Amino acid sequence: MVLLEFTLALIFLAICYIISYCSRYNPDKVVPVAKLSKSDYPVVLVIGATSKRGQYVLNLLKDKNINLIAISRREEKWIKIRDKFPNVLWMRGDIRLSHETDDLFAKIKRNYGSIDLIINLSYISGDVECSKVSSLRVKDSVLCKLDQAYDPELISKSHDAGSHGDENPLFTNLLGHIILKDVAKKYHCYKVILVLGNDSVVNELIYKIERENKGRTRFIVMDPSDLSKILDVADEI
Repeated sequence: MVLLEFTLALIFLAICYIISYCSRYNPDKVVPVAKLSKSDYPVVLVIGATSKRGQYVLNLLKDKNINLIAISRREEKWIKIRDKFPNVLWMRGDIRLSHETDDLFAKIKRNYGSIDLIINLSYISGDVECSKVSSLRVKDSVLCKLDQAYDPELISKSHDAGSHGDENPLFTNLLGHIILKDVAKKYHCYKVILVLGNDSVVNELIYKIERENKGRTRFIVMDPSDLSKILDVADEI
């Protein structure tokens, strides 16, 4: 009888502890870590996942037999939509910051073995200071020319607080594509989809990257109106 009472008391205390713990839990402060499906499924990264286009692509791919990783700069935006994508793993990343992008890809490669498909939907929008970039053309020395037009240290700061980098979308979008190209090649990513934007200079760089397809990584240019074709690319990986 004493043993039974002692056991019941322990169960009661355990229940009280669980109730107390749950009452302190605030889901809005935590981004749950989704478990990726299977180690033998392809790994697909959607960069700019919290944008309208990003969410559209996540919806296209969420039921495929893939390991889907959503990448965006701002955790609070992911928190608002995460319930729609319970099986999608979220990771913070800003492809305009080279060290952060390299660390992110290294972590994914280390944890999941490969990166089979990257879909870049990350763009900063806004008015371009045309007087500074009117003569800019995408050539091999594009970064050098950008350095002449902008202070490169401005872009090294985080964009989340509305820094000066966000006020120069042409510079940040060009830099993001250049960094993504280099890191994708470094980590032997299989395919990279580069979605065209509204800026002709950025699009010129995107086409230049596609024309230079060499080695294992294949770059694919896609118009925003053709995003449904991502399913066909995903089926091929």
